[in-house]
Amino acid sequence: MKFYYCYHTTYHNGTRIGCIVGKKLTDEEPKAETVQVTWDNLSEMYHRFGVWCKFNIWNFKKGRVVSFFTDSFFPKKDERDVKEWKTSDLGIVFKTSYREFSPSISEVLKWHDADAAMAYLRERGWEK
Repeated sequence: MKFYYCYHTTYHNGTRIGCIVGKKLTDEEPKAETVQVTWDNLSEMYHRFGVWCKFNIWNFKKGRVVSFFTDSFFPKKDERDVKEWKTSDLGIVFKTSYREFSPSISEVLKWHDADAAMAYLRERGWEK
């Protein structure tokens, strides 16, 4: 078992909107993934990666609106809302990448899945 940092990065028209970092403990090595988001696969993609996306979807009578999470008072052109009835190409790319790391003992002991944490410690020789 190994610990990995998970980087979930959202791009709009080549501009990086933001990145959300998480941690993962798993047996197999995770694979990097790149998803080209279109209006057709937007709902499925958001259902799959919703927590990790740097945007939200709003449903209105005219159509859907994609609203990005930015920290700017004056957002740049690629950070503004995208409306389905005005734009045919969504232009969002969602990338997921992983990097292995070695956690401290306190991080392992605070891990939410106790069984996986114990298996990780046993593999490294931490027996009772």
